[in-house]
Amino acid sequence: MRLRRRASVRAVTTPDPTTVSVRSLDTDWLLDLLTSMANAGDFTVAITLWTPAGIVAGDLVGSPVWIRELRESIRADGDAQAAHFADDLQSVEDHIVLGAAQAEKQPEPLSYLHLRNASTVIPGGDLFTHGLWRGRFVDVTGWTLGRP
Repeated sequence: MRLRRRASVRAVTTPDPTTVSVRSLDTDWLLDLLTSMANAGDFTVAITLWTPAGIVAGDLVGSPVWIRELRESIRADGDAQAAHFADDLQSVEDHIVLGAAQAEKQPEPLSYLHLRNASTVIPGGDLFTHGLWRGRFVDVTGWTLGRP
């Protein structure tokens, strides 16, 4: 298991496991905790996820990091209209960061996982490599730390 933390001036606080919101008895509380830690700060971990669409591997990151990298990717690859959309994502990122501060008081159930440096193996064995991946938390049927 290899946990990586990006260098940061601010301290990263680990959510109290007793306050992680659990959606149902079917929810994986440990994956929920890892995702909450990623959403709380500059925490990332290599992870492999099993989903109905195939196996997805990458670095688990928080929503603010993922949105920022999406915005940068769109701005770098797009035209003026894409750049305008990327600017609009700044307000989404600001909302997520503000929401994370409020979530420390009242955590909300997690809905999505965010990976960067992701690759997907679909049934049949085809491999697709892509930078950013976002998937529904409830669609994860299994996981392991690290990459295949």
